[in-house]
Parts: sequence; structure tokens; C-alpha cells
Amino acid sequence: MRYMLCLACVWHLALLSEDKAPTVAEPPLQLEAVAKELGSDQFEVRDAAMKRLSGLSWVKLAELDKLKAKFDDPEIRSRIEQLVHAMPSSKNYPIEKATASLQGRVVLKGPAPKRSLIDVSADPKIAELYKKGEGPRSESCVVDEKGSLANAIVFIEAGMEAYTFSPPSTPVVMRQKGGIYTPHTVGLMVGQALKVTNEDPTAHNVHEIRDRFNKQQAGMGNQDVFSFDEPGPVGLKCDIHPWMNANGLVFEHPFYCVTKDDGTFEIKNLIPGEYKIKVWHQKLKEKETTVRISAGETRTVEFEYEIEAKKP
Repeated sequence: MRYMLCLACVWHLALLSEDKAPTVAEPPLQLEAVAKELGSDQFEVRDAAMKRLSGLSWVKLAELDKLKAKFDDPEIRSRIEQLVHAMPSSKNYPIEKATASLQGRVVLKGPAPKRSLIDVSADPKIAELYKKGEGPRSESCVVDEKGSLANAIVFIEAGMEAYTFSPPSTPVVMRQKGGIYTPHTVGLMVGQALKVTNEDPTAHNVHEIRDRFNKQQAGMGNQDVFSFDEPGPVGLKCDIHPWMNANGLVFEHPFYCVTKDDGTFEIKNLIPGEYKIKVWHQKLKEKETTVRISAGETRTVEFEYEIEAKKP
């Protein structure tokens, strides 16, 4: 679906305002105006409306039901439902108090590991997707020139034990394309669907490293849906292409974020309180810190790893 928004975008991306002062109220949702924009023939107008809606708090998202009920256009209703389905839900989390957020960056100090070129010549159909001398590169440790670490997962380790959450009905999508898994690292909730697609002109198999599933995908267009019934680490591999791997974590709550290419993260919709925050990476040790966040506050945290240079 061309308007499908991933969990990371809907849950963590702030698109409404850069002013984080707790005294500034969220602007009222103009139902008729937004509905008119969603029904526009111009893609730019529709896209802008979707982005405005995707930045709404949980409290404001309750108004989407009113918006959906006002219009019979199945296309508009479908777009609104995509947003609602992409959000987790809770029966006892005080969403009216969830005005705080956590943001920051994960960095790696010292000489970053080089991303080696992966040899895909064992499968000519994969090799044909790349020019001579080119191909996918290792994603086990992705660091930019500023030391920003991508593919780390920052999450609330402690502080949410009193609350229960239901997963979004929107799946997390992982693509097998160009002989690699994309994205390389994901976060998802217990019970949430993980959809794995084959977009290569060759066979793959989706093998969870703890043998929770192992499914053959004969060719392009095949897809399978999996889910996990307990929190913890997840690892995927392809036995046909041994260089292929992906990883992630499964949570009982929605307060997590995979760092972007610039190492940044944001976790929104937090209630005031004290939290233990952890960062996880497939090649590095976990780091943690404890923060206390007030109502309406945006707390900034930076996690720093160090890699020592090899001795001559």
C-alpha cells in the first residue's frame, strides 16, 4: 500500500512542531480541512496531510475515529485506518499524561570498522544486479564520518512494568532485495506481524537463528508473515546465501527506536517518571543510563562507544 506508514515513522517521528515547551498546546485538529486534503487529487497535498496526522499524540489520534466516520470515501477511510492500525494501544497507560519524550544520538569513537564488500558471485542472479566490482556491503557496524552509529536500538528497559500494551496491526516489513535483508535491524512488539518479502529473482529462505521458523521462498513475489510470542532478540539468516543476516529486538511495549544513519533516535509519548534506558547493538555491548523525565520535557541522552586502535 503506497500510503503505508511503518511503525518507526508513525510512532517516533515528530512532524508537527519543533517547539517543545510544555506550555504550548497541540493545535486543534480541523477534521473537515484534513479530510479535504486527504481527498485531494494532488499527491503533495495528500502526503502533507498524512504527515500532519502521523505526528499526532495518542490523545489526538482518538479524533481520527470521528474523522473517519464523517466520510464515505473508501480511499480516505483507508488512509486514516492505516494510521490507527500503525499505533499500539493500551487499556491502562495514561495517554493524557504522555507529554514527554526522549531523544539523542549513539556514537562510536575511534577508528570505525570498514564495511567490507560482500562477494555475491555464488549466485549469478544476485551478482547480475550489481555492476562489476560492486555489491552490497557489510551492515554489522555502520558508522558515518562523524562517528554516528546506525542500526542500534534504544529502548526503555525499566519504568513501564505497570502498563500493558497491545501491538499495532500494521506489520514490520523486511525485504530481501539485492541479496541482503532491508532494513538490517528492526524493533517490533510481541504479537506484531513481521512480513518478510522476496524481491530478488532467485530463491531465499527465511531462517530464524533460534529455529523458531525456517521458510523457503522460491522466487520474487513470495512473502511470509511471522510473529513472536515473547520479548527478546531476533536473528534472521538465509541458508542459501550465507552472507545474509538481519537482527532485532521484540518488546512488550512500544518505547523503542532504531537509530537512523546519523545515529539519532527519538522515543515519544512518555509519561513523567524515572526510566532505565538501554542501547543494544549486534556487535557491541549494551549500555544503559537512568533518566528522570518531567511532564512536557524533551530529555536528550547520548550513548558513546569507544573502539581502540590496533597496536602496531
